[in-house]
Amino acid sequence: MRTPVTAVRPRAAATVAEVHSLRGPSDVDLDAVTALLRQSLPDSCAGLVPYHAVGFGAYLGAALAPSAHRRTVFVRHVKAGRRVCAVADWRLLGTCLFLNGIVVDPRERGYRYGSGLLDDGERLALRLGCDRLALDVSSTNLPARRLYERHGFVERTFAEWIDVRPGVASHDPDVRLLDWPSFSAQRSAYGFGDFRVVLGSRDLVVRVVGRAMRVPADEDGSAIAATLSATVVADRAFAVRSTSAAEPTGEAFAHFVRMTRALTENANG
Repeated sequence: MRTPVTAVRPRAAATVAEVHSLRGPSDVDLDAVTALLRQSLPDSCAGLVPYHAVGFGAYLGAALAPSAHRRTVFVRHVKAGRRVCAVADWRLLGTCLFLNGIVVDPRERGYRYGSGLLDDGERLALRLGCDRLALDVSSTNLPARRLYERHGFVERTFAEWIDVRPGVASHDPDVRLLDWPSFSAQRSAYGFGDFRVVLGSRDLVVRVVGRAMRVPADEDGSAIAATLSATVVADRAFAVRSTSAAEPTGEAFAHFVRMTRALTENANG
């Protein structure tokens, strides 16, 4: 006598699953979304982006405090029961909707949640009047690159992340700090912040996350790292530079591909 086999009903695909919008600083899913977004970058980038800052959850809540039609940050997520299982963090940049980060809980992969969030992002972009989508993806993340290609994204440019060694100068460079009070306040509140630096005739932006400092990818970046590491209490400096190389070089600890998708005939990425 055969033992009856009970059929297991497959879980709903993301194309039919409900996509939720993170509504504000009091949203019950804010902490879970924040925790999941920390997994959206390669391990080699840990601690270098705002997602990893101790106060990023508070920052995200503040960014979502304005009414929906005033925001430039849109966080969309899918839930399995009560648990957040996939997140997409979209940023409105002019007429481009930029995918700042997307991640699916490893326990929930295979249910097309990523595809569902990309489809949702396209609809969001059209409602906002955008003419294109854009994102950065690690060049070593081949499944993600194939997913984006299936959704119409095209590779455009490449960038690599490199460590910057503080330069040794015969004199102290004349580095002037702008926006320092607002930077100090933001860093105190959220664990990261940007400030501007005047060095010679150049006006540059430096980002600090925790004890890491992102500087320009040239000799001035090395000079800034040497001059300001003690001031901002940073023990690591790195830079992001454009490259023609489609694959990581030996010097890079991370390598990303910029991909775009046109939503109108006139958008050219």
